Amino acid sequence: MNPLLLLYLNLVRGPQIAAERAQKEAEEKAKLDAANPKPLVKEKEEEVPKGTCKKCDKEVAVAELHANYNDLCYQCANNPISLLSPLFIFQLISILIALSIFLYRNFM
Repeated sequence: MNPLLLLYLNLVRGPQIAAERAQKEAEEKAKLDAANPKPLVKEKEEEVPKGTCKKCDKEVAVAELHANYNDLCYQCANNPISLLSPLFIFQLISILIALSIFLYRNFM
């Protein structure tokens, strides 16, 4: 009996309940809209959400931050030298030194 009840609730009664709920919400929304009509002129324009750049602390739109590495403004993201941190430069130099030592010991 349990599997049959589960199938009935999921396949038959579930969509009916969802449709009834959606219809009831639409009716309530229509009543609220009829009671409180929206003004034709917008009183205030919507503000664009702002964020700050991780490197230069400039205020920019959140959409611009998401388009450029999630933390940088357009100018900082387009400057490839600014993306190099001192630790990253140190790691590159140490890799080059290790590679030169390896080549010197094996081929000289």
